[in-house]
Amino acid sequence: MSGALRMGLVLGCGLLHPAAARAAGWIDAMARVASPEFRALDDRRAELGREPAGLRLAAGSPNSLGYHSGVAGSADQSRWVEVDLGGPRPVDTVVVFPAASPPLYPHPGFFFPRRFRVELSALGDWSDPVTIADYTAADYPFPVDRPVVLPARGSLARMVRFTATRLVEQDGWHCLSLAELVVLSGKRNVAAGRPVRAFDSCETGDYWGARALVDGQSPFGLPLGTNRTGSFGYSCRPRRRATEAAWVQVDLGAVKPIDEVRLVPARPPDLPGRGGVGFPQHYRVEAAATADFSDPVVLRDATAARVPNPGDGLVVVPADGTVSGRYLRVTATELWRRDRDDFVFALAELQVVSGGENVARGAPVAASDSVEDGGWSAAALTDGFASEYELLDWPEWAERVAQGTERELRARAIEAAWDAARIAAYDRVIAGAVAACGAVALIAVGLAVRSRLARRREAERLRFRIARDLHDEVGSNLGSIILLGRSAWRDDPAQTREDLREVTRIAEETAASLRDLVWLLNRPGGADRDFPTRLREAVAGLTTGLAVTFHLPPAAALADLPLTAQRTLLLAFKEMVHNAVRHSGTATLAVALRRAGGVVALEVTDEGRGFDPGAATDGSGLAGIRARAAAAGGRADVESAPGRGAIVRLSIPDGGRT
Repeated sequence: MSGALRMGLVLGCGLLHPAAARAAGWIDAMARVASPEFRALDDRRAELGREPAGLRLAAGSPNSLGYHSGVAGSADQSRWVEVDLGGPRPVDTVVVFPAASPPLYPHPGFFFPRRFRVELSALGDWSDPVTIADYTAADYPFPVDRPVVLPARGSLARMVRFTATRLVEQDGWHCLSLAELVVLSGKRNVAAGRPVRAFDSCETGDYWGARALVDGQSPFGLPLGTNRTGSFGYSCRPRRRATEAAWVQVDLGAVKPIDEVRLVPARPPDLPGRGGVGFPQHYRVEAAATADFSDPVVLRDATAARVPNPGDGLVVVPADGTVSGRYLRVTATELWRRDRDDFVFALAELQVVSGGENVARGAPVAASDSVEDGGWSAAALTDGFASEYELLDWPEWAERVAQGTERELRARAIEAAWDAARIAAYDRVIAGAVAACGAVALIAVGLAVRSRLARRREAERLRFRIARDLHDEVGSNLGSIILLGRSAWRDDPAQTREDLREVTRIAEETAASLRDLVWLLNRPGGADRDFPTRLREAVAGLTTGLAVTFHLPPAAALADLPLTAQRTLLLAFKEMVHNAVRHSGTATLAVALRRAGGVVALEVTDEGRGFDPGAATDGSGLAGIRARAAAAGGRADVESAPGRGAIVRLSIPDGGRT
């Protein structure tokens, strides 16, 4: 039987039994028969989906957000931040954690730079820099929604520096933000709690600050694997007063030098939105050679000042081998408030590192008292698990993160090839059906399937663009309002008034952006809401006092213009008018929109002061207009000279390539 006849029969069976065909995925089944390429890609896609993740990049709940630079004047003004490790150490891996800024930016990637490099200095004075990562020639090509793992291969370093050479721009703000910088030497993060210096830093109390770069808190939570257990950790019995002390200790079996102690906060599943459950507000960490602690050595005394809750962050108490002991005790002198008159002390895990290994794993545990029920127990303090999930050593966790990034890149490449091969296979199915059956009805069905897929892909792309617009334009504006609002708490009334005027301007722009996006998504019928009318409305507030002439086609000539093309034209048009009003000093504007030969062209002309297009900077707004044109498969051109006004022209295919 020929392949064409087989395709015709398969399609016919699918049409005769649509319910069974839908259940079996008959459309893709036919595509697999028609195209060996699609079949191979479909198998690879399914195989990749079955691969185990290997780690749990959980959404943490940090109480500090990380390091945030001051505002730079442009994207090309570099910013740097560095950590002093205290002395030369062999560095195996550097892990950079992108920041988040909830609630407006709940996902990692907030102000993560487009271009950067990471360097080490063994002497600490940067006379001997060693570059371990250099993404300064082109934009960083990998996802920024996960930690960035950078091998250092044992290079000696006292200083570790992250330098951003191309900043992200959001509504005119250019900044650098990082949640955490982890520097691995063996199985230890030797950057934990170390001094941090930076070009500049936005210090906003408990949220942003240079010290927050090494406090163990990030949007990714603890270094967890995927193996689960039913244990949550250790908890004392509830107290009626916060000052009723509680303690817990581990027996290491022999006196051992202590490199560091790690306190792992609890996050029981019955409180899924909260990290740091039971972490004391005041506490003390001690080592001793005897179980009664008659000879204690204090590693950390946090009994005088209240300690910020670490959320899901790993709390590291360094000792660097200067302290030895057989017993390690944590005493909570002010407990965590669980309810109005209910106070507890809890930890998910207690680790003691000696010689690069956690020597507390499986060690006996003693306590002032302990809850032994519902997942809580003294033994769970050293079982190798946080609340529910296994704790991984830093090197293993970093390796799994790197593997996950590589897997994500493979998945994206396979998905793109799979999508293209799928459409090509549908074309073969249609051709086979025509050859086998010669039925126009079958051709119509095949074309409808392909058209539906194309419309679905266009709708998905539009939803992505709209979501990005909401993030870039509305989210960044609200973020700016928050930063300005925080800076308004100052003693300079003149600066405060200027900040509030800026808040008003940004809020008005945000409202206008929302109106544009809502209009694109949900337009009522009627000539008064057509696209030419929307262009006039969109800039009415910007052009007050100017003589504006419009040369626009009738609404019917643009009725079939795709939403993606309308979105590009509308947003670019607002930028073009905004630039002319803001920079040219013109008293008149001329707007023209033409559609011919498969191209729609938008032109804005002013009679202002003009400029040299070759000397224009990104701050002029031209870069954004050109980027929108390129994304739509078109181009943007500028004609201008000093004293001769300017013409800005945008041309895109009227099929709306996105």
